[in-house]
Amino acid sequence: MPRRRPSNWRARTRAINIPLRSYETSNGISRTETGEVKPGAGEEDGSLSVQGSTSWSAPDGKKYEISFTADETGYHPKFRLVA
Repeated sequence: MPRRRPSNWRARTRAINIPLRSYETSNGISRTETGEVKPGAGEEDGSLSVQGSTSWSAPDGKKYEISFTADETGYHPKFRLVA
């Protein structure tokens, strides 16, 4: 049975932002992420794009960070030594 649209249905023509999510644990690990739902050509189309980062301190005292983007093209992490 095909899905029926509600009578007040309108195609999405602009992106919807997903609120920022951020936290830090008691052992110093922090994470932040935000996203966006992008409209597509049809009712079932569209994509989700998420950006974020995670950072932590290693036992040797150095701080590391992984930042990423995840979207319709895949997961794209970037790793770096902060200090």
